[in-house]
Amino acid sequence: MNILKLTATFLLALGLSSAAAQQHSSLTRGTAAPDIVANDTLGQTFRLSNLRGMWVVVDFWASWCGDCRRENPEIKKVHDEFGVCRQCGEGIAKPACGCKSKHKDGDRSLCTCPAPGIAFVGVSMDHDEKAWRTYLRQNPFNWTQVANLIAWKDNPISKAYDLHWIPSIFIIDPLGRIHSDVFTAAELREQLTEIRDALEAEN
Repeated sequence: MNILKLTATFLLALGLSSAAAQQHSSLTRGTAAPDIVANDTLGQTFRLSNLRGMWVVVDFWASWCGDCRRENPEIKKVHDEFGVCRQCGEGIAKPACGCKSKHKDGDRSLCTCPAPGIAFVGVSMDHDEKAWRTYLRQNPFNWTQVANLIAWKDNPISKAYDLHWIPSIFIIDPLGRIHSDVFTAAELREQLTEIRDALEAEN
């Protein structure tokens, strides 16, 4: 077998390996999304269940993950398009939301702004806190980032979501149910566009 054939065989095997790894979670549409409890960058306890009533994007990633690092700039663009309150322009999952007077008792999950944005949450599979924080300092995100600092394969959050690959991005509906899971920012944008169009059609 010549070098070209060997190279082609290797690349094909690599592609098949990646495709096999990019297996979707067993959590199908309509399944209750497992709660996520982890500390944010300020050491405060975050609970996914506190965002009930909102559409939520949960992005599973890690600082050591090359695919995650490549996708992150594109996910930031998707966040800028979908992840803000469309009245005040601030992230609706952030305390700085300028129309907080419209949030009952300060609960941003009850946002009554016209066509509110979609909350984004980053869940890191990093087990090295220094590496996680260093990456976030060098590559700041405009939305909540959390981690329980347990390695991916042993992480109860990873097991609860049946993660086979990162980045894995889940969309959770306002009732706390799985809507879909995707692997790229392009797929995420496509899903969120469909959701936004459907919501605007209802209004």
